[in-house]
Amino acid sequence: MHNEVLPGPSEDEPPQGEMEHLIVSVWADVLKAEVSSRYDDFFLLGGSSMSAIHVSAELTERLGFTVPPRTVYEYTELADLAQRLTRLRANAGSVA
Repeated sequence: MHNEVLPGPSEDEPPQGEMEHLIVSVWADVLKAEVSSRYDDFFLLGGSSMSAIHVSAELTERLGFTVPPRTVYEYTELADLAQRLTRLRANAGSVA
């Protein structure tokens, strides 16, 4: 049996999938910052409480369901926010 350690996620891993790319677009527009990794953090890129409200509003408009500002505060890493929004979108679709 091999005791090899698998490499962890690379901090330089680019965004993946439709949802992550959508968030990249919104963050770049609101923060005027380059988002290059799926592990980038909203607040470390210069996000604030006011910009989180703007991101929330823009995501709500683009996705067609409510994205509360609290979601942006709680899921500050791009990949985590994308995963959460994907779940919210699935739930929003099943409620209709």
